[in-house]
Amino acid sequence: MITLDKYQELVRLRDNLRRKKDQAQGAYDQIISRFKSECDAETAEEAQAKVDKINKKIEVKMPVFETAEKAFWDKWGETLEKM
Repeated sequence: MITLDKYQELVRLRDNLRRKKDQAQGAYDQIISRFKSECDAETAEEAQAKVDKINKKIEVKMPVFETAEKAFWDKWGETLEKM
C-alpha cells in the first residue's frame, strides 16, 4: 500500500510534469506567433515553409513530455485511482 506522503509526492510530480509541458507549449506558440509577425518573407508560402521547418525541429522535443506523462501513469495511475 502507498503512504499518504508518497501519494502527495506523486501528485506533485504529475502536476510539475503537466506544468512543464504547458510551459513548453506556450513558449512554442509564442515563438511561432512572433516569427509570423516579424517574418521578412516576401510571400505567405515562404513564411509557411519557414514555420513548417521550425515545427519539425520542435516536434521532436515535445514527445518527451508525452512519454514522461505516459510513463508516470503507467507506473502510478492504478495506485492513484485506488486512493
